[in-house]
Amino acid sequence: MNTSATSSRRCKAWPLRWGWPVADRRRSLLATLEVDRRFGRGQRLAHKGDPSGAEREFRAALQLSPAHPHIRIHLAMALADQGRYKEALAETSALARERPTDAVVHLFHGRTLYDAGRYAEAEAAFSRAAELSPDNHLAPAYRLLARAAQGHVGEALAGLKQPGLTGSSAFQARLLLLIEERSLLPKRPDGPAPATSLSGAPNRRAAKRHADRAAGLLERGNANDAVEKMLKALAADPNLPDGREYLAVAALYARRFGLVAEALRGRNKTDPLVAMLLGCASIGLGRLDEGLRLLEAADRRSPEARYYRAVALLAKGRRPQAVREMEAAVELDWELARRHVAEALAAVCG
Repeated sequence: MNTSATSSRRCKAWPLRWGWPVADRRRSLLATLEVDRRFGRGQRLAHKGDPSGAEREFRAALQLSPAHPHIRIHLAMALADQGRYKEALAETSALARERPTDAVVHLFHGRTLYDAGRYAEAEAAFSRAAELSPDNHLAPAYRLLARAAQGHVGEALAGLKQPGLTGSSAFQARLLLLIEERSLLPKRPDGPAPATSLSGAPNRRAAKRHADRAAGLLERGNANDAVEKMLKALAADPNLPDGREYLAVAALYARRFGLVAEALRGRNKTDPLVAMLLGCASIGLGRLDEGLRLLEAADRRSPEARYYRAVALLAKGRRPQAVREMEAAVELDWELARRHVAEALAAVCG
C-alpha cells in the first residue's frame, strides 16, 4: 500500500470536507492576527498618551473587523481623548443601540457623555450599566460622579466614601479633576514665613525633635500640623539640613502655596525637587504658565507634579490632556484620591 499517495489524497480531501479551502483559512487566520496586532498597538499608543496614533491603529483594525465592539469602544475613547466628543458619541451611541444589553458598552457610552459635559445623560447610561451588571463596581461609582457634576456634591462624595474608592485610575482621575474644578479642597492661610536667622545659638536638639514629629504627622496625613512643627524646627535652627525643603513638602500637602515659595526662596530652580515644589505651588497660586514651565524640569515620576500639571491643563481648557495627566498621577500614588475625597468631604459636609 502506498501510504504516501493515500495521505496526499486525504490531505487534498480535508478542505472539501470542511467546506473551506486552505487558502481562505490561511487568509482568515492572518487577518485575525493583524487585527490583534493593530488593536494591541493602538492600546499601547493610547496608554503612552498618543490618542491620534491609537486612532489610526484602531481604524486599521476595524477595516479588517468592522463589527468588533471592543475596538469600536477603544476608537471612541481615542477620539474623546482628542476632544472629538461628537465623533466619539456617534460611535458609542451606535454601539448602545446595537448592543442594548451590553453593560460595558453603556458604561463607556456614559463615560463619553460625562467627558462631553452631558452629565444627566451620562448618569442615565451609568444607571443602565449598573442594572445590566449588578456586580460591576464601576457603574455605580461613575453614576455618583455624574451626580456630583450636576451639583449633588455632598451626597455623591459620601456615597463614594462608603464602599471605598474603585481601583480604576480613569475614574479616580475624573473624580479628582471634579474636586479641583469645583474648588472643594480647603484653602489655608500661609501663616508666618520660616525663620532665616537667630539672635542666639541654634538649638539643634529641639530642631531635630520638631522635625521628627513633623515627619510622623505628615506620614499620618496631618500636613497642616506638620507645617507648624517644621516652622518650630526652623525657628530653633534656621540652617537645619533640608529643613526648608521638608517644610515646602509639608506646605504643599497642606495647600499653603505661598509658604512653599517662601520656604524655597533663593533655592536652585534647576534642582528637580525644588522645580517640582515651586511648579506645583505656582499652579496652586494661579500662575499656570510659570508652574508648567517649572514642572518641565521636575521628575515625571512625581505624583504631585503630574497632579498639578493636570490641574493647570484643566484650567487652560485642555480637559483630555488633564485626564491623562491625572490618570498618571493616580497610578503613581493610589492614595491621592482617597486623601482628597476625605478632605473635600470634610470641607463640604463639615
